[in-house]
Amino acid sequence: MSTDNTFPTLINRYISELGCTAKELANISGISETLLSRYRSGQRVPTEEQVAKLVKGIAALDETKQFEEEKVLKELMDVLPKPFPYDQFQARWSSCITKLHVNIAQMARYLHYDASYLSRITSGQRHPAHPEQFIANAAQFLARYYNTPAAKQFFASEMHVPLESIEYDNDYESLILKFLMTAVPETEKPIGDFLERLSRFDFDEYMREIHVEPYNFSNADILPPMTSRYYPMSDLFKAEKTFFNEVIRSETKGPLYIYNQLTFKENDLREEHIRLWSNGVGSLLARGMEIYVIHYMDRPIKEIVRSLNRWIPLYMTGMVHPFFSNQSSSTVMHSLIVTDAAAVYAEKIPSAEGRGTLLLTNDPKATEYHLSKARYLLTKARPIIEFFDQSHKLDFQEFLRIETSKPGIRRRIIEALPMHTLPRSVLERILDSNFIRGEEKERVLMEAGQFARSMEVLLKENQVYDEIRVLSKEEFEERPVRLFLPNSFVSRDIVYSYEDYLEHLDSTMKYQEEIPNYHVHVRNGVWFNNLQFTIKEGDWLIISKNSFPAMHIVFRHEKIRKAIETLLDERYDEGKKES
Repeated sequence: MSTDNTFPTLINRYISELGCTAKELANISGISETLLSRYRSGQRVPTEEQVAKLVKGIAALDETKQFEEEKVLKELMDVLPKPFPYDQFQARWSSCITKLHVNIAQMARYLHYDASYLSRITSGQRHPAHPEQFIANAAQFLARYYNTPAAKQFFASEMHVPLESIEYDNDYESLILKFLMTAVPETEKPIGDFLERLSRFDFDEYMREIHVEPYNFSNADILPPMTSRYYPMSDLFKAEKTFFNEVIRSETKGPLYIYNQLTFKENDLREEHIRLWSNGVGSLLARGMEIYVIHYMDRPIKEIVRSLNRWIPLYMTGMVHPFFSNQSSSTVMHSLIVTDAAAVYAEKIPSAEGRGTLLLTNDPKATEYHLSKARYLLTKARPIIEFFDQSHKLDFQEFLRIETSKPGIRRRIIEALPMHTLPRSVLERILDSNFIRGEEKERVLMEAGQFARSMEVLLKENQVYDEIRVLSKEEFEERPVRLFLPNSFVSRDIVYSYEDYLEHLDSTMKYQEEIPNYHVHVRNGVWFNNLQFTIKEGDWLIISKNSFPAMHIVFRHEKIRKAIETLLDERYDEGKKES
């Protein structure tokens, strides 16, 4: 038996090498099959008593006596994860909720949990199933909505750190994490954080919050007409502040072009600088200006994702257009921000720390030259993301029609069950129970039928693999499943009853038996609520968001596609089994 550093992998290997089933090991060990399934997937951590029972079961099934009982016990105990300190968490969680007067209903909407479930966690009646992820998400919520001086003072006092140390938003979120946990776990991967944020992102709420007070440009430089001015790289913030001041003071309608090869280390990412960009770009969007952003992709995936986290809400406006380019100079890195009113151009030698220069200009000839350079870069760039929301519904239907005719294996990872296997009678019942009636109901039924027929066409010549999870009644009640209707762009929660869920599950399994090219895999693990993934290997990946708003995001860039696919595999593979 080779060693491994995870309990689920070891227990699965013992089952494989014994040639037994999980059900046989569970029965002879005296534990439930469901509980063993959760140990195998990593959803639950066994107690030392349960490990001892499993070791006895392994010994009883080991007819060839290839395993020594003491060694098996030591091997499993050595990799047993340390239990989460629920008592410490509950005390701090309750204190935080009480002292900050946290709105449980608002938090429940943000985290996609039932409010009564959060109340039971606060009272200590329940434990979060995945505490590290729950705390990380809750910390993001608290940092966003409870960032008053009094709230920051509460966490600073509890953690015995000076209030002045909470300089940036990230500092505050990390402090909340440390308060709620003994040690802050490392993030799974930057792409995981990106998907979690996308899952919870509420565009309507974002648009309400984006109307902030105008940025104070009173201390910004004012360029005399037809002026070009040079700055050192250390004055990037000053130069960009002057640039936005110039553009906002002018009456230009744009467009604005943005291209940046500089690393995150070389970009000034202080909170004030981020606020400058937020207000500057927001002011130009309010003017109706179109913005073209060319992302430089020959950089670490962590930097790409951090950039996407900041820009995707703006892409959803339909006025900011994302492109990518891998073109690079081997000796000099460039940055360009330009309209017909002003331009900021930067260049830097990568190997020379701090060596570089910035040019800020409002000279018409100079800006025209930089505009022509930006337009040329755009001709060499390709769209990085395609967005389809309610206003682009017909475009998405045309995209699906074209893609359905193309050969290739499709893979879908679906938190809810697949729509094309849902009987019409059950769908009607679900819509009625959610008070969706009249024209809206008929539209949903019609579009569900169209989607089912398109799947029939696709499955005639192509393999489709749907990866789903199967929930017990307890799991379903803890976190109810919502009907996934992004193709109908219904931006509201449509909930099942557990009985409807089971009927839908049964029809899905029967559909698999009847259609040779259709395959269902049951997967355990932590799912992204409100998101569904469709992958055509080597071509594209679609993230479908069910609500706030309902939309589809198509990724074609290989680096992003592979990063998302790798994360999904790592999250779910331990619990995968073919039905």
